[in-house]
Amino acid sequence: MKLRNATGRREQGPVAQELFARAIEKQQAGLLDSAAALYQQILTAQPDAIAALFNLGVVRQGLGDLPGAAACFERALALRPELAEAHNSLGLTLRRQQKLTQARAHYERALALKPDYADAWSNLGVLLRLMDELDASEQCLAKALALRPENAGILDNLGNTLRDQGRLEESAALHQQAIAAQPKFAHAHNNLGYTLRKLGRLREARASFLQAQALDARSPDIRWNLCLLDLLEGNFVAGWRGYEVRQERNESRPRQFAQPQWRGERLDGARILLHAEQGLGDSLQFLRYVPMVIAAGGRVILNVPATLRRLAAELPGVETVTVGDEPLPAFTWHCPLMSLPLAFRTEPDSIPGHVPYLKTPDEALEAADRLTWAAGDVRVGLVWSGNPKCAEDRMRSLRLADFEPLLAVNGVRFYSLQVGAAAGQLGSMPTGVTDLRSAIHDFADTAALVEHMDLVIAVDTSVAHLAGALARPTWLLLPFAPDWRWLLRREDSPWYPTMRLFRQPRFGDWAAVVERVRDELAAWQPRRRTDPSLP
Repeated sequence: MKLRNATGRREQGPVAQELFARAIEKQQAGLLDSAAALYQQILTAQPDAIAALFNLGVVRQGLGDLPGAAACFERALALRPELAEAHNSLGLTLRRQQKLTQARAHYERALALKPDYADAWSNLGVLLRLMDELDASEQCLAKALALRPENAGILDNLGNTLRDQGRLEESAALHQQAIAAQPKFAHAHNNLGYTLRKLGRLREARASFLQAQALDARSPDIRWNLCLLDLLEGNFVAGWRGYEVRQERNESRPRQFAQPQWRGERLDGARILLHAEQGLGDSLQFLRYVPMVIAAGGRVILNVPATLRRLAAELPGVETVTVGDEPLPAFTWHCPLMSLPLAFRTEPDSIPGHVPYLKTPDEALEAADRLTWAAGDVRVGLVWSGNPKCAEDRMRSLRLADFEPLLAVNGVRFYSLQVGAAAGQLGSMPTGVTDLRSAIHDFADTAALVEHMDLVIAVDTSVAHLAGALARPTWLLLPFAPDWRWLLRREDSPWYPTMRLFRQPRFGDWAAVVERVRDELAAWQPRRRTDPSLP
């Protein structure tokens, strides 16, 4: 008797056949360590047993050993380069290792070898979505769906791509089709909830998340979406508690340490490491808690990104500021910055909203003072784009051209505080906006420039947090489904008293937001010129 597996390769010999059958049985039962040991036993005796090699790669994927899985698939391909399944599986492994370009090459090779390979079309579509090639992603997933019309996974993935394109109603319909095809598909319920939240249908979104959780109570992604909805709706007790699930997610896990995480225990002079996590805006927002930790008896070591070092060093009472992976002094406790609201049991009416809580270094102010500043006009700083690596960036960022109606307001001189690739858009604008990029090397420099502004107008990015933390007048432009920290149905922020919120009236309608900001700016600037204290 000769045994075949999905590769079509035959395993020879009665001993190998018996071991292979036992390995398959263990693999199907979820006993992956046992299955791996049996496949390895086969390979020790028969190193070119491709079916065992391929399946060992699949098992190692399931065990989270991505380098080991990749080695198995690469070895299988060295023996049999035309094996489309191995190219597809290697692509999946490389994608999980964030080696996206290499993964793409293997998916494309799999499809060249096997053009009707639905799984490879689907996997390539998912990858292209991660690479922000949304039209190509849609095309690949549509091909996969044509090959397997009722496949819940493909329907769900296509729904994700359409959501990223802003086609929310179509996205929701596809997730619902996936659920109809596979009612117990927890991820489809979760993705439907995510799309419904973007549509502002929060009650339905919560119902979908809860259904997903009932099907897969251990999924950190489902619990994550639920806690973000709790925070958005102002249910901070459940929200902060749920927010700790980020420590189980690869995308948002803060640094781990052997010392215990502080959750509000007595400090009595103990040294505590407070460490930044997630985005720069998150760090800037939650640095407000550092004086509270000191007041609670902690001797604070602060670890932040290098671009925040000079600003963080101005916080009174901090013993040491380190950046990145620099060596740390000894400490007894640690706490990620974004777990401090949980430690202090912050609720909407107890948000520590006093500003300013950051101070611009004197040398940065002196450098900004040496720049040439035009007199007379009101100065407005602009930021139109956030970090493109942020998953939500396409929903929150604009183009500089979208701000063009603002630039026609008389009596205002505009200054660009934008950095990164989006700042290159300045070269294509006919109307003058003073480019301050050459004066910006870190956030201390940006803070000094913000201090020279009468107003900052920004999308939801780190400079908006910086301006709010410095108590500068700030107008924040928000998408229809905003980040949780901006709450719902309000034009002010309890986190930043000098900030006004301008929300999209409907999904994707930035034109209405910019029109309103233009009208408000035209009315505000003459009052500001006569009364500089006007917020």
